[in-house]
Amino acid sequence: MAWRIKSHSQCLNNYKKYLLLGIIVLLLSTAFIYASYLIKRDKLKSITQATVTWEQAGRNLQLEIASNPLKQYEGLSNRLSLCQDCGMLFVFSDFSPKSFVMRNMNFPLDIVFINDNVIDKIYYNAPPEGSAPERIYSSDGPVNLVLELNAGEATRLGLSKGDKIMLPDIDNGNFKN
Repeated sequence: MAWRIKSHSQCLNNYKKYLLLGIIVLLLSTAFIYASYLIKRDKLKSITQATVTWEQAGRNLQLEIASNPLKQYEGLSNRLSLCQDCGMLFVFSDFSPKSFVMRNMNFPLDIVFINDNVIDKIYYNAPPEGSAPERIYSSDGPVNLVLELNAGEATRLGLSKGDKIMLPDIDNGNFKN
């Protein structure tokens, strides 16, 4: 039996072919994984926004509910505005101290921390910040709800620390959407 000895250049060409094939497989795998991530992210974002109507000081406000980690992280970031009678209610399943930032906000907010329907703390007119916020807005103690309103709305609604407020369709901070 005769053995054929490959030249150095033939071995190098084969090596280059396998290396190229490996790079192509790696790029396609990465593209597939990234596409899967985008599809899952878009499905989470496309879930119908749950809202509740809250009557306070003779006004009906539409509150968008943020009860999952993705919605709570995004909050009102990157929105151009918020209608005057709108807000966002962050619903947490636990009672613990909470901290918020004004990351990627385009308008100022009032931030109301609520412990079992009693106002724990209010930050009035929190200014918008970019992608690296410096200010941190924290509750004074454990809370299970945080309400974000347009700046000045907490005053117009007559909200103060210690006030008891009744939010509809919220069952002890266990709202599911």
